[in-house]
Formats: sequence, structure tokens, C-alpha cells
Amino acid sequence: MASLKTICPGCFQDKGAVVICPKCGFDESEDQGSLALPLKTILNDKKYIIGKVLGKPGGFGITYLGWDMTLHNRVAIKEYIPRQLASRKSDRKTLEPHSKESELDFKYGLEQFLQEARTIAKFDNVHIVRIRSFFEENSTAYIVMDYYDGIPLMDYLSRQPDEKIPWKTAIDIMMPILDGLREVHENNIIHRDIKPQNIYITTGGRPILLDFGAARYSFGNKTQALTVVMTPGYAPPEQYHAKGKQGPWTDIYACAATLYNLITGEVPTDAAERLAQITLKPPVDIVPDIPKSLNEAILAAMSIDLNARPASIKDFQDMLLNAADTKATSDESPKSAKIAKINWAAALKNKKIQKTVLAVSIAAILIALTVTGISLYARETQRKAQIEEQQKSDAQKAAEAKRLKEEAAKKREETKKQAAIDLERGKAFASKKDYASAIGAYTKSIENERDVVSYYNRGLAYLELKQYNSAVSDFSEAIKIDPKQYLYYMNRAIANSKRNFYAEAIADFRRALELNPTDMEHRYEIYVAKAAAHFDEKEYPSAITDYTNAIKINPNKDGAYAYRGFLYQMTGNCEAAIEDFSRAIQLSPKEGFNYRLRGISYYDKKCPLMDVKKGNSDLTTAVRLGDEGAKEVILKLSSEGRF
Repeated sequence: MASLKTICPGCFQDKGAVVICPKCGFDESEDQGSLALPLKTILNDKKYIIGKVLGKPGGFGITYLGWDMTLHNRVAIKEYIPRQLASRKSDRKTLEPHSKESELDFKYGLEQFLQEARTIAKFDNVHIVRIRSFFEENSTAYIVMDYYDGIPLMDYLSRQPDEKIPWKTAIDIMMPILDGLREVHENNIIHRDIKPQNIYITTGGRPILLDFGAARYSFGNKTQALTVVMTPGYAPPEQYHAKGKQGPWTDIYACAATLYNLITGEVPTDAAERLAQITLKPPVDIVPDIPKSLNEAILAAMSIDLNARPASIKDFQDMLLNAADTKATSDESPKSAKIAKINWAAALKNKKIQKTVLAVSIAAILIALTVTGISLYARETQRKAQIEEQQKSDAQKAAEAKRLKEEAAKKREETKKQAAIDLERGKAFASKKDYASAIGAYTKSIENERDVVSYYNRGLAYLELKQYNSAVSDFSEAIKIDPKQYLYYMNRAIANSKRNFYAEAIADFRRALELNPTDMEHRYEIYVAKAAAHFDEKEYPSAITDYTNAIKINPNKDGAYAYRGFLYQMTGNCEAAIEDFSRAIQLSPKEGFNYRLRGISYYDKKCPLMDVKKGNSDLTTAVRLGDEGAKEVILKLSSEGRF
């Protein structure tokens, strides 16, 4: 094995002293994200080395490529790190809960994470990810799993024409997954997050169900952020609230939704939207050649009413097997007739027969010549008739094809026109702040035409209604259609920030900045919002840098100065803080908030510029300008005898 210094964290081969591995192309200098462990971190008493992050970090954990230093092979290592509850300490390894309240939920989640490992480790099914070991370290826990060469089903799907696969292939993929899931359900466990992203196809073609993280995060009456685990489009209605009745039927819905996506190339309508009377388009309407029984099986398994779904995985499998059983029986071959044998050599010795045969032969030749002439004429006449009939048929087919094409074009034009009308209706509702009606209009527009503008505007409406999961889903759809529009990334980042998914938000803000080098007003807003996400992630230097970039774009807005000053004050640079607060006051002399912040800085005993008199003056001014927070500060200082 290569030394730790020269080993590549992307493939664990020796790459020498270069930064970019010549074997796998992994760039060691690339940022892995603020939540990820540093590359080449050693875990479990020098047993494992941490490599690159695999896939996209989830809400409760990060999965890394790892190296088993004992067995000398690659593994997958999953770390428990619920971003809503904890963050890294300054050593970039140890986890620390955000608060005392968070600590209780964090510990409970940690117990469930370890219990998940113990439970899944008992399974011995080739279609369920195999757990090798688990351990606690860095105030959290890790699960070590087999690593498989292959590709996530979602990536495989994205490489197919129209991002879909034939229905028989889809069933062939899902059947083994359902086999594995039956074993899971027999142990009274539900997966709760089945989707193409959590199914892996090995290089040998074996489908494997991954990521049982959501399976053990059913925390009873604990925090909603922990109990509500779902993926829009694949999660049934009962997963949208903490007290929803969940069971095997929950996974059956998700499996059917995954099958729907594989066959149609479309993510199913979100269950929340279906509850709002937005219908799920039947698969057969998108792919007309699928069996009717398969269409019915998928719709039954995706029923909003959980009691109407198949009762078990086996029942669902039986429905799929019935749909796949399309073999036609072949016709029986006709029985051969028995032909009597005649001894022609003996018969021809008779002279009478010889004369008869000669006469018959001559007659036969004459008849044959006549018949041949007639036959040739008939064949030519028939050939000409067939050609004329074929030409007539071709002309009719061409006319019919032209008519159908014109009808389809007319229908497309009509649906496009209706989509445009519904889009404008949605905009009109939104302008009146009737966002619920706007969403209904945008949805009708999308049903008629999968248009990027409708997805984007519906996402904005969801954002206004604080339905952040749906907003993220719509902005993601917009990005799929047009991945070069920075506004889609910017607003998805805002929605993710509202969901406390700060790492994802920061990544989207970065992409928005890359795609928008010229619109300075929006660049200012993006830098300010990105700074706030860094602040929530406790990445204070990065937040200060972003506020500084915002100030460079527009030095005449007080907000960036005020918040950068607040960060300077938090990080012990009170001189820079007071300078920023003073500039904010200069720009907005009637904003009491800015006076309050500067007043607090003047009261800081550690600040070389400490000046109680100036502090009193600023806090008094803040109160006069209507800042309620300043009143609380004065009361606190007065109780300490300092005001």
C-alpha cells in the first residue's frame, strides 16, 4: 500500500506527489464541504482511512469511500451527523450539539443509528447492503459497509434515452429489491426512503438497496426535524407528518413510485399535491405500450388511501409478475398425412398401362403448357392488382399519418396556448399574494406543458407559503430543464437555507454566482444570503468574506456593514466592528438596530475603544428610534449597575 501522504482518497492507489490522481482523476484540493471529515482522517484505532464523499450528503449522515487498513480493500463508511442538531468543533472531527435541547435529540438519534447498524447487520441478502462493523468515535458513530463498483440507479437512468428504461427491465431491477425488502419487513423494519438514488447497480448487474438511515429515525414524539423523513414524489402522504401511520405499505408506495419513474422518466406527482386534488398521471398515459395490468398495479400501490395498497411486498410482487407474464402460446403443428406407396416399376411393365401412360403424358404436357400460360397471365394480373392495392394503401396511410400529425400539432398548440393562459393566471394570482390559487394555476400549466417558467414560478409561490420541500423540488425541475439559469440555483439555495440544509444552500449560491457574472444587484443579494448560510454553519470567516464581497458591489447599503460588524464583534475584532456599525449608521441614520449594535460594542470590556458614554448615547438613540432590542440591553446593563 502507498504511504498516507501519496495515497489517493478517490481510489486509494498511489498517485505520487501530484494533486490530481492520474488513475482516477480525483482532485484532492477540491472542497468536500464544511461538514465532511478531512480527507485521510484515520478512524477506529488506525483501522480505516477516510476518502472522498460518496454521493450527496443527507440530512442525517455523510457516506465516505474508505480504506480498510487490515484487509486492504475499499469500504463505504457512513457517519452520523444530523446537521440540524450538531456541527464540527474547531478540530474539524468531533461533533458538538448546537444546544442542550439539541443534545437530547442528538443522543437519541445516535442510539437509533447504532441500533440500525445492529439490525441491518443481521440481514444476509445479496440485494441489501452488507454491514461489516460499526463503532463510536469523535462523539458520534460510524457504520462500515461493503463498497460496490457500479453506479447509482439514478445515474444509470439519466444516461438512458428520455431518462427511462423498458418496463420489463424496470421490473427485473425492482423484483430483487422487493425480495430484499421482504426480509427487512419480516424483521419489523421499514426503509422509508426508497428511491432511485438509494438503489445501486453493480458492474455485474446486481441491484442493491442502500441507505437505511431513514429506517431507524422514527423518533416517536421527538423533534419534527427528525421524525419527518421523506423525499417528494416517492414518499406517501403518511410520511408528511410525524404521527402518520407508517408500515410496509409506506415502502410499497415508494417502490411503486420508483417503478413509475423508471418506466416513464418522470418523478411522480408529490403526495402533498395529490392531497390538494392534483391528479397523478397514469403511467400508461406517458408510455402507452405498457400492460394494462402493470399500470393498474403501480396505481394501486401508489394509492393515497394506504388501505387500498397491496397488503404486503409479496402481494405487490404477485401483481408485477402477473403483468410481466406476457408469453404467447405457439400453435400446434398440423399432423402429417399418410401417403400410400405405389410400386411404379412393376406397374410400368404392363403394355396397356404403358400406352395409357404415354397418352396421359402427352395430354398432361399440353394441359401443363396451357395452365402455365394461364397461370403466368393470372400471376401478372394479380401482381399488378397487388401493386395498385399497395399504392392505394400507402396513400391512405400517408394521408392518415398526415392527418394525425396535423391533429397532434394542433393539440400541442392548443395545450401550449392553455399552458400560457394558466401561467399568466398564476402570475396574476401571485401578484395579489394569493399563492395557493397561483400554485393551482401553475400546476395546470405544467400538466399541459412541462415548462421551466411554470416550475420556477410555482417554486416561488411554494417559497412564499413556506412549503420549502415543494419549492426545492420545483426549482430542481427547473434546473433539469435549464441548468444555466442562476435564478433557479439562487432560489433553491434560499429554500434549502429555510430547511436548515446550509451545505446544499452554499453550494447552490456558489453555482448561482458562477452563472451570473454581470447582474450586480442579484450578486449582492446572493453574497448576503450565502454569508447568512455560512453564519448558520458557524463558518464565520467565510461569512465575513461574503459580506465584504457584497460591500464591494454596493458600498451604499447598511445591511452588509451591520452584519459584518456583528461578526467582527463575535470574533473579537471590536475596532473593525465599530467601524462597520458607524458606516451603517452613516448610511441609515434612522435605523435603531445599527445604533444598538455599536452601543453594545462600546460596552465591551475587552475592546480598546470601550467608551461607556458613547455606548449610553447609542443605546438611548436606538430606543428613541423604536428599537425594542435596545430596551432589553439597557435593562440588563442597568441591573448590572453599568448603565
